[in-house]
Amino acid sequence: MDEDKTTPIVSKELQAVLFSTEYNSNSDEDNTNANKKISIRDPNSSINILDVDPQSIDKWVPLLRKHIDKNEMKDVILELRKSIKDNFQDMDLHLLQNSAMNEQLMNSIHNLALIQNNLQNAQYEAKLLALQDELTTTTNKVVLQKKNFISNKKNNTKINECLVLITKCLQILELSNNCHQLISSQQFYRALQSLDTLDSIYTQDFKKEFNFQFLKQIHASIPLFKEIIKNESINLIKKFFNSNLDKNLHNVGKNLYAIYGEELLPDWIELRGKLKLPVSLKFNSPVEISLRDNEKVKAISPINWFNIESFHDAILIFTTLNEMEYLSQEFEKVYIFWKNKLVYPLDLKHSASSNSGNKGQQSTLVNNAFTTLDDIQNYFWKILGLLVFDRFLQKETDYILTANAFSSTDDFWASFIKLYNPILVDFIKKKLKDEESVIKFKDFLGLVLSICDYLKLNIKQLYETYIFLYKIFCKLQITMFDQEFTSLLNDDDFMPLTVKDKPLYSKILKICWLKEGDEETLATNININNDDFLVTLPFSPLYPMTCTLLRKINAKLENFIQNFYQYETNRIINIFISAIDNIFNKHINLKFQQKLNSTSREELAQILINLDYFLVATENFSKNLSKTFDAEIQLTAEHKVKKTKALAETKLTELIDSKVADLMEIIELDWHVTTVRTEPDLIIRDIAQYLEMMFTSTLVNLPYDIKTLLIFREFDTLTNRFLSLLINGTPSTITPQSVLNFQTDMKFLENVIPNIFPQQQDELLAPAASSPSPSLSCALSRTTSMMSMTIADSSAMIESNVRSLKSTFDELNQHINLLKSGSLDQYKSSRMKLYPRVKPDVANMLINKLSTYQEMIRQQQKQKEMQRQQQLSNRNNNNGNGSISAATIVSNTGNNNNDASVEDTLSILTSANRQKISNFFNRKF
Repeated sequence: MDEDKTTPIVSKELQAVLFSTEYNSNSDEDNTNANKKISIRDPNSSINILDVDPQSIDKWVPLLRKHIDKNEMKDVILELRKSIKDNFQDMDLHLLQNSAMNEQLMNSIHNLALIQNNLQNAQYEAKLLALQDELTTTTNKVVLQKKNFISNKKNNTKINECLVLITKCLQILELSNNCHQLISSQQFYRALQSLDTLDSIYTQDFKKEFNFQFLKQIHASIPLFKEIIKNESINLIKKFFNSNLDKNLHNVGKNLYAIYGEELLPDWIELRGKLKLPVSLKFNSPVEISLRDNEKVKAISPINWFNIESFHDAILIFTTLNEMEYLSQEFEKVYIFWKNKLVYPLDLKHSASSNSGNKGQQSTLVNNAFTTLDDIQNYFWKILGLLVFDRFLQKETDYILTANAFSSTDDFWASFIKLYNPILVDFIKKKLKDEESVIKFKDFLGLVLSICDYLKLNIKQLYETYIFLYKIFCKLQITMFDQEFTSLLNDDDFMPLTVKDKPLYSKILKICWLKEGDEETLATNININNDDFLVTLPFSPLYPMTCTLLRKINAKLENFIQNFYQYETNRIINIFISAIDNIFNKHINLKFQQKLNSTSREELAQILINLDYFLVATENFSKNLSKTFDAEIQLTAEHKVKKTKALAETKLTELIDSKVADLMEIIELDWHVTTVRTEPDLIIRDIAQYLEMMFTSTLVNLPYDIKTLLIFREFDTLTNRFLSLLINGTPSTITPQSVLNFQTDMKFLENVIPNIFPQQQDELLAPAASSPSPSLSCALSRTTSMMSMTIADSSAMIESNVRSLKSTFDELNQHINLLKSGSLDQYKSSRMKLYPRVKPDVANMLINKLSTYQEMIRQQQKQKEMQRQQQLSNRNNNNGNGSISAATIVSNTGNNNNDASVEDTLSILTSANRQKISNFFNRKF
């Protein structure tokens, strides 16, 4: 109890409301208000227990909500149940104790049951009727609504269909309008796509079911639009060709040429130098192309210069229309017309079929159009631009425009170059007359060839012209060389070159090709003081000047082919070699041959020396060319210069022989002389001096072997002539005195031999002297010829040469010794020992000549003896001795006739011979 008092009652307010609520039973009287009350039904039956006024319910709601919000409903329910027990605990007992109440309750229950039955029946019937009415009404409404729904649905479908149709109509109108705009903006392919879409929509949605006139008109205009698109596409291509494309192509060709000439070529030259690549690697070779700067390669891409979207659009359009053949035909017409216009004044179309008169006019027109290099350059730049464009267009369009004619560009190039190449050849022949113009044309044509080769065009015919240009350049260089060499040859003094300037001397040593050993020998002269510097070289000024010319020409010929000419290298090398060979053969060698008609020993000797050095030059040229072109090369000029050198030796020998022969003709020996001379005859002395001077001065610079050969030849000829004179030129009788005199003369000639060859070590080496004498030149010649030998070897060789040369007098001396013996006794007994080269018949003849003279002398002596005896008897004079030794002594008591004969013997020169000798030696006798 205490706990109940202390626990708060949460349902106090709800209980108060519940208790104050009026509850009514379901009686008949209240049926009318039943719809205004809320019935509380027993959950286990269909009978309503109480009817509660809605207002009362409204009072419950706030309280119930309050408890629900506070989550107190469980407590509230428990409290309400407990309160029922508390409040209604004694109610059952009270009711049972009250009989009236019980009876009344029983009656009420019965009445309630009746009322309940009646109410239920009435309600059911009323409800059923109401339900039937309501169902009828509802059904009617549903039917009406369904009819309305079906009608609305049909209308909605028609509306939707109209909307779709209107949308498609609007789409067709929009496509048609869009097509107009695209055609106006030259977007023909997109316009064609719009037309295809329009045609598809109309065919699928309108053509069969609807008959809209405006749509028919729009659809009927599709072919017209397509025809407009076709024509406008072709017109756009024509407009592309007519929009100053020739100027654009000229600029493209010029820019491409400039990139090649001003960027790619200098880059390659610099790179080749840095990497030390061989000169055989030319510009535009695979190696050069692989090493190009990628940015510069991109710069020459045709995509930078040509916009060919109109061609792509045309291809798409006509491919879509399935009319590519028509596009190809129209394109070909336009392109051929435009090409013919671009290549004017050439006529690619009518050149082959034109008559001779038209060809003549065409030729005149063409020749007048290409008179300068600028004309050719400007023309070729257009052609290069055309070739680049054509190759680019065909490649980008997959050769569709030319009906898969993959060689269209090559065919055009072949036709063009066939006509234009003769013009280039004619221009080269007639207009390129100097070196500068040829080099300019070479650079231009070389770059053109490089570009055409890069475009994969056939450059064979144009390359032939390029090779022809090299031939022209070679001929031009040969002509220039011939002019300068002729001038140098005519101005040459044919004297050894004397140099007083040390820098000039060094330059000459670098320029000239020298014999093996010359460079080391001549280099020692550099150490001479500047004040004392004076060197005489063996060759004349012609040789260093010619060497300079040859080096310049060789450098020019090499530079000409250095960057280009990458094909047919063997042919180019042959042209190069032929040019050098031509210079040596037909100009240097031939002009030297013409000079061999000279009658001057000095000039012939100098020519021989120069030829010797020019032979060295040809040999060095062969070596240098072999090294340059990495092949074994030998100039034919080597053999021809050798032949000319041999001819010069022969000419010089013949000239010397002729001079000696002239001297021999002047000699008149007195074979009847009766006196003996201790000195050689004047003419013999002059011959000896002539030979000595010729070999030690005039011919001093000759190569040692040639000079030695000449010495041997001349002395051999001279001894043979004197031997022939002794055998065949002597009279039938000769005096012993004349034989002794002849021996004296021959000994004098023989003693000249040592003077011709150097004997001392100082003479052998003969260092460079500061005097202008020929000693240095002589020393150079000797030292050059004997560089490979030691001093001892050189001395031994000279001594051997002297002995060999003296042996040329052996045969002559044997004949003289035989005459001196006076008989054949010694000859018969010691022939092979003393006279091996004297033939028996010659020995008999000579001894007979001497014996006849001796017999005549004996007869004369007998007569003289008789006269003397007679005179002695008169004057008491002593008799003279008749031996050969006594006969050689001139008596002081001799008569005037004997004195006269002695005087005649001392001078064997007649008046005629005096004049000959005077003319020969330029001396007065």
